[in-house]
Amino acid sequence: MATHASSSSALNAPFIQALLKKALNSQLESVIDTSNGCGKCFSVKIVSDQFRNQTPLSRHRMINRALGPEILSQIHALSIAAYTPEEEPSFPSDSPQ
Repeated sequence: MATHASSSSALNAPFIQALLKKALNSQLESVIDTSNGCGKCFSVKIVSDQFRNQTPLSRHRMINRALGPEILSQIHALSIAAYTPEEEPSFPSDSPQ
């Protein structure tokens, strides 16, 4: 299991990004602290093959499980955009346009 930040330290985007990358084997992830650095609000954009055949709710639950209850208890707001590689328009594709 991933090491989580202690409740006394502010979370940061690189820490959350590393947790998601490891847990979901994502090809692309963007985590932005939208709380002006206090570590309470984040916006996440993530692309992973693991989201195939999953509903949006299931994808959000996968992300929540990856972060774990200790991390989620420290976050006030989490905006999530979760895609498969085929769904994300800015993700490079192997197929010719």
